Amino acid sequence: MLISQRAAEAGNLENGERGYWFVKGLPFEYQRHAIAKTGADPDRRSLFDFYRLKKVVEDRVRASEAAD
Repeated sequence: MLISQRAAEAGNLENGERGYWFVKGLPFEYQRHAIAKTGADPDRRSLFDFYRLKKVVEDRVRASEAAD
């Protein structure tokens, strides 16, 4: 289980903050892609929807794997 998942389940981490953490852990190319596709604003962490960001990144990884 992810640390962010445990913190979110315990009510100690908002979805936006969790999304921000998620994006910050990605390589820069994926950060830019996820932010652009979801409209997340680095100045407003509340706009970082973890679940939307995760889906966009998963889709990008699948597309990259299919291209190989």
